[in-house]
Amino acid sequence: MNERTLNELFGSAAKTRLIKLFLWNPETGFQLTEITTRTRLRRGEARRWLNRLVFFGLVKITANTHKKKRNLYRLNPDFELREELKALIAKAIPQDFGALTKGLKKVGGVKLAVVTGAFLRLDTSRIDMLIVCDNINLKRFNELVKGIEAELGREIRYVTMNRDEFLYRYRMFDRFLRDILELPHQKIINRLRIE
Repeated sequence: MNERTLNELFGSAAKTRLIKLFLWNPETGFQLTEITTRTRLRRGEARRWLNRLVFFGLVKITANTHKKKRNLYRLNPDFELREELKALIAKAIPQDFGALTKGLKKVGGVKLAVVTGAFLRLDTSRIDMLIVCDNINLKRFNELVKGIEAELGREIRYVTMNRDEFLYRYRMFDRFLRDILELPHQKIINRLRIE
């Protein structure tokens, strides 16, 4: 199953993004502004699909006690198909990282890119992505990360370091790096030829 199949099943890419956001963040309440930022949807489109998800029972609206007049949208914990939907969406996480690799090459200077965690459906990983780079364009990189987060429906935990720092820590058998490289992972860019 892929993202296109999910979009067809749920009726639109916008609805799929909203469902992912709520399923991967079950304890979090979001204001409409935050939802539009995190999903990269227009306000009207987000509101239309949110109303449908509320009607369907997947999302519920609660009053925000901190800021009056602004409702919070959150996953309905009583929704019966919550776990089934979560399993279905997890199966659609892309295993082909061509678009991500292409995006990383555009940010400049990436020597090593390792994906794990959310990209490989692992909940126990400390991070989701390790990037070793020199002279990276931070604006492009941040845009790339925001796009990935909008598609996955969750925040991406990532670490960036320059080539010298990585090689020093790698040769010193740094525990953090070993945890990443010894557990399931995939190197999508490997100009350092790390085994």
